[in-house]
Amino acid sequence: MAVTEHSNQTIDRRRGIGPVGTAARLLVGALLLGSVVHGHLARGFHLSSWALGLVGFPALLLALQWLRARRTPTRLEATGPVSHALNLVVFLALYLLEATSDAALIFYGTSMLLAALRGYGGCEVLAVSNWLLRRDDQIGCAVFWPVDYLERRGTPTEGPPSDRAGTGGGRTGARDDDGPVGAPARQQRCEAQVGLAAHEYGQRLVTHSQPSQ
Repeated sequence: MAVTEHSNQTIDRRRGIGPVGTAARLLVGALLLGSVVHGHLARGFHLSSWALGLVGFPALLLALQWLRARRTPTRLEATGPVSHALNLVVFLALYLLEATSDAALIFYGTSMLLAALRGYGGCEVLAVSNWLLRRDDQIGCAVFWPVDYLERRGTPTEGPPSDRAGTGGGRTGARDDDGPVGAPARQQRCEAQVGLAAHEYGQRLVTHSQPSQ
């Protein structure tokens, strides 16, 4: 399992997912919750499933993450292939077990909706606990990772490094010998050199044309 720990002193408050990732989480989360609502309307309402999905599972993860944060304050990043597989296995186990099936759909569905609203780019399992603890721990998410990865690859960059000040090894667009600002300076130097050479040549012609005394 690939587990990496990072400093958690500063959390980036910008959205970690784009429009496609947000829409995907909203769609899947709504489908999961909608399936439970439809089933309860048809077969009867089960309060225990909603209590476990909205309170029980989030409280359990919150307690585990809080205990880990007290022991190891650094950020957790378990995003390797084994972590992705384990996360999927846990979801399937909870879903296939009749006692926790609806609760799992409720928990994962509401967590996806919260992640979409907050722009949280990690796995939906930690969306609630990360929000309450103001952390950014990450675990593997096999469902939305491909969507987020493809969306990040399709996002255009801000521009070539040579166009941004302070990048490219200290090169900027305002150097005298490079870039659009340096072109007029080079032209002025060339014109000055040509003018000086023409002046010297004219002086020599005048000197040679004068009769010797």
